Amino acid sequence: MIHTKLPPKGVPKWINTVGLMLLFCRYMTEKAAELSNRRIALKVDEKTGAISGLKWKRNNIELVNGEAGLGLNDYFYVTGRDPKDPQRNGPVNIRIKEQGPLVASLLIESDAPGCHKLTRELRIIDGIDKEKIYKQEGVHLAFSFNVPKGVMRMDTPWAVVQPEVDQLPGSCKNYFTVQRWVDVSNRDYGVTWAKPAPNTVWLSNLAEEKASKITGPIEMAAYEIVTLRVSLPGK
Repeated sequence: MIHTKLPPKGVPKWINTVGLMLLFCRYMTEKAAELSNRRIALKVDEKTGAISGLKWKRNNIELVNGEAGLGLNDYFYVTGRDPKDPQRNGPVNIRIKEQGPLVASLLIESDAPGCHKLTRELRIIDGIDKEKIYKQEGVHLAFSFNVPKGVMRMDTPWAVVQPEVDQLPGSCKNYFTVQRWVDVSNRDYGVTWAKPAPNTVWLSNLAEEKASKITGPIEMAAYEIVTLRVSLPGK
């Protein structure tokens, strides 16, 4: 349950009734490749498994930049260090995992290069398995947001910074070490992208490894540079 009007140091008292459960059911629906609640409507590309649509209902704003040819949480696999020809995941199987009424989720499963199996779960409220690889490689998850004239801020160790604006000449622009979130906002609205664990974040198109573009897609990349016969277990 979620309590939206709990005062400081307050303690909620829950009473399980049929009427309360039906209230949440009216706010949440699930379709084969869609999730929706009172605030957002989310669509999944049935070919790639990426989020192809994320609409902010109150202002009728689409937050996915479809013109970039990418979705949100889009999977790409790079062999070596040259990202000019990334590989996508295979055909996806989408099914409903959680049917509410408080939480709904879609489970998206597919084969994918670089792992035994790719499983993505999208959840709304009212992991990647790794195979043994002994060469340089890169796994990228792309997030292409539609926020015109947006200002980007990043949660980095010890400070919240704007890329390029808060950087000294000669600073690294190939990637950024973000801790918990990246925010892209304009004067009217914005998106805060949160992640559960630190990773390197790129602000460029996938093929432009050394060019930081504030208005371009956000890509979360994890590179494993192998010098010994080691690898991640993939489970």
